[in-house]
Amino acid sequence: AFVVGAAARGIRMSTVSDFQSITGRGVMGLVDGRRLVVGNAAFLGWLNVRMPDSRAARAEELRAEGSTVMFLAVNVFSGFAVQRFGSAAVPPLLVLGFVSILIAAIGMPRLGRRRRLSDAGVLPSASQSLRRPAVLMFLLATGLIQGSHGYLYSFGSIYWKDSGISAQAVGFLWAVPVFAEIVLFRFYRRLFGAVRPELVLLIAGGLSVVRWSLFPVIGPAGLGFPGFLAVQLLHGFTFGATYLAQQAYL
Repeated sequence: AFVVGAAARGIRMSTVSDFQSITGRGVMGLVDGRRLVVGNAAFLGWLNVRMPDSRAARAEELRAEGSTVMFLAVNVFSGFAVQRFGSAAVPPLLVLGFVSILIAAIGMPRLGRRRRLSDAGVLPSASQSLRRPAVLMFLLATGLIQGSHGYLYSFGSIYWKDSGISAQAVGFLWAVPVFAEIVLFRFYRRLFGAVRPELVLLIAGGLSVVRWSLFPVIGPAGLGFPGFLAVQLLHGFTFGATYLAQQAYL
């Protein structure tokens, strides 16, 4: 239909490269040096593209009338390198970013007093401790709890936008866990100073199960932003308490 309509209007067809089709959502590709996306609102949300409120409202009106609404977005991936080389430029750019962070970290000035090096005799005992089943189980548990956050970091914004959360609210949902973590760090000794690290880890693991179990049912239950906000506040325990319990244990 698009091709027939363009031909009828005498529109010149350009060559498309790096073409990708996502079934039920839309298509994307590189046209005349610009990355174009054509698809439905869910597809743009999946790509983390924010739509003006006026356009979104008009699209809802057209959908209510029974029309199929498609959107066109130009240069979704900003930056000359991505526009020039396509999605293949993303991995090198990420590596460059990590290397830059590493160089900056090495070059940062030391804060506070220089730490005293551990005695050489500590190393053999540390090696023996790492062979103990209890220590290995503790480290495995902390790794699983911390690793469970990976899906949130990778797909959180996409999932929230698909659930109808605005871009501003999504940004707030990312800021809330940092605040919760800082508060937990500030009051950790007062809350858990007399508690064994194993018990703290058990609490953090239990709250992680609660957090990830509630996450996929908040949208269908109609709880929306307040529901997501509540589970994001648990981050102070699921991540922060896990980290501090590991430090205390070791």
